Amino acid sequence: MHNQGMTTLKKNINLLRCPKTNQSLKLIDNKLISSDKKNMYEIEKSRIPIFFEDKSFSNTSIQKDHYNTIYKTYVENLAYPHTIEYTNYLDEKFINLIKEEKFNVFLELCCGSGEGIKLFDKNYKYALGIDISINMLNEAYLSKSSSKVQFVQGDAINLPLKDSTIDCLVMLGGIHHIPNRNKLFKEVNRVLKSDGVFLWRDPVDDFIIWRLIRKIIYKISPALDEKTEEPLRFSITKTQLSQNGLELQKWNTVGFFGFCLFMNSDVLLFNKVFRKIPKIRSIVKGFTKVDEFITNLSFMKNRGLIVIGMAKKRDQKGKPL
Repeated sequence: MHNQGMTTLKKNINLLRCPKTNQSLKLIDNKLISSDKKNMYEIEKSRIPIFFEDKSFSNTSIQKDHYNTIYKTYVENLAYPHTIEYTNYLDEKFINLIKEEKFNVFLELCCGSGEGIKLFDKNYKYALGIDISINMLNEAYLSKSSSKVQFVQGDAINLPLKDSTIDCLVMLGGIHHIPNRNKLFKEVNRVLKSDGVFLWRDPVDDFIIWRLIRKIIYKISPALDEKTEEPLRFSITKTQLSQNGLELQKWNTVGFFGFCLFMNSDVLLFNKVFRKIPKIRSIVKGFTKVDEFITNLSFMKNRGLIVIGMAKKRDQKGKPL
């Protein structure tokens, strides 16, 4: 697998850049070296380039340390039968944003264990997965089955990617981990091609009840980081996207009682017991139908817990490309 990983890295090196100088990179003696040879980046044993080694107490460093610590619990939570069933419901909603559309280069940013890369497998020719946690990336690497995927460790607000290289950029639950949204969306705009599309699925708290509940949850859960995580809000996000050259196309919220009950194994200890209940997946499927009904009511519009959104890059005249 390691030989395959190096071959994939060689194929994708033309997409990468030195995040400090914006220079191209060369692969020399299993290291990535900038054109002026002043910056060198190690390649981890899983053939994952390491672009972020900041030892400060920045938000990025906090998130890196946080997810390097909890990655096993995170992966375990994704594998519970009730979590899988509810995630299938969310995935179906998400993938319908692009359906059968095909892309050359696909990027999952804040990729974790690579859920988006797996979900959109039929929609791209090549894929990159970027995350700040090397432990999460190693999990992603071990579960990948395709030579068309390359994982990279890097900072979402200073991506090790050249300008205009990505056709489709996806974030699954990553935006709320990044406090500086303007820097994030500026980077998204920079790496997207002129006809590029940006898709995301993230927690929202426009509904005041969810806002209050989340304040409590963030204080009691060790798997969440209150200092660096902030759910999205519609008007703020729309403005930030626009300020950075991205035009909001879709904003649909989903998830209600069922999401609260079955998608919080990291917060609700009793949630783990659901995996032992017979026919739990059928029960969860019933809850997804209830959630679907509630979030489709006219007076509940945009009051769900999760937003599924899409934006496109604007041309110089201000129109979506």
